[in-house]
Amino acid sequence: MRLHRNARGAIIGLGALLMSTTAWADPIPGLYNTGLIASGERLPGNGETDAHYQVNGHAAITYYNGAYYPTNDSQWIGETANGSYTAPFVDGKARTYYTLSFDLTGLNPATARITGSWGVDNYGMAYINGKKFSTNSVGFSSPTAFIITSGFQAGLNTITFMVEDYGAPAAFVVSGISGTADKSTPPAWTAGSYGAWSSTCGAATRTRPVTCITPDDGATVADSLCTAPKPGTSESSYQTSGCGYTWTPGTYGSPAPACGATTISRTVTCTRSDGQDANASLCDPATKPATETAATDYSTCSFSWQAGGWSAPSTTCGSATQTRDVWCLRSDGTRVNAINESACGGGKPEATPRARQAPARPTSARAPATRPADTRGRPPPGALPPRHAAARPARAT
Repeated sequence: MRLHRNARGAIIGLGALLMSTTAWADPIPGLYNTGLIASGERLPGNGETDAHYQVNGHAAITYYNGAYYPTNDSQWIGETANGSYTAPFVDGKARTYYTLSFDLTGLNPATARITGSWGVDNYGMAYINGKKFSTNSVGFSSPTAFIITSGFQAGLNTITFMVEDYGAPAAFVVSGISGTADKSTPPAWTAGSYGAWSSTCGAATRTRPVTCITPDDGATVADSLCTAPKPGTSESSYQTSGCGYTWTPGTYGSPAPACGATTISRTVTCTRSDGQDANASLCDPATKPATETAATDYSTCSFSWQAGGWSAPSTTCGSATQTRDVWCLRSDGTRVNAINESACGGGKPEATPRARQAPARPTSARAPATRPADTRGRPPPGALPPRHAAARPARAT
């Protein structure tokens, strides 16, 4: 690019053109030409301390050499007032590093632009935050223009000019430096995606990263720079996606009141693997334990004495006894054993009555037999037929 000088010797070129097209942007503070005092005025003579540039870690010194091209807004600077330096020679050359730092806080680094020109004795390379943006091989006979449009970062930035010299003296100059950048968007919170739940069955938490960033460049900054309340970094929930389900039988209760056969029942609950009760539809019905089983209960039974028929007398002649069965009967038809006969209470019928006299048997002598009547109409011996007895008269003597 061809450069021009105005009446006062200021460099006019591409930088000025760019500045005119970004008039709405804010100026970047902390950009200074070489050889200035703290307030920005040009140092008056040789051997003065530069207020803004460092050389090999200490303040640079103004150095005048009539062989260098002249400037009106800056001074050439070096490590010493006579152009000498402390850097060692390596392979026939020595390297000296000049730095200028500035702050972009409040400005958007993505929109920053810096322009200017520089000269060296003998050769140089320039870097912004370690990224090269210009090479100067012209030397000290005329300025070399530069423009920086990338490599900026939020906050502190550093421009480094490496000057390579092949024999003292050595010096360096920057003229017409300026820059602009749009105001930055205030830092804001940005939240990442939540991670996996800490448990898939039961109480669980999950977390996400929440950082304070500058939206313009996405750079992470200190949380204290974000003024809004910080979004939550974790959340809690009750997860069931990884739960298993099994049947849990309860304890059998008391039998249903009855007299004899009955049932007892229990609850069978579908239980989730975290110990919580669950809907029965979530458990396998084929494996469900029984909820009832057979049992006996006699709490509603009644009891009564029962007696059988008397036996035959123990003898048919003389004193004899008779017996019968007497038992306690439960209302379900079961005879109660002797141990539990108390359930029938008192009033038990007798099973063995008193002895009693059996009736006497007939003797062996026979009574005279009565002769049966003659079946042929004859009277028995000594008996007269009725008709003869009545009709015969008495014989006369």
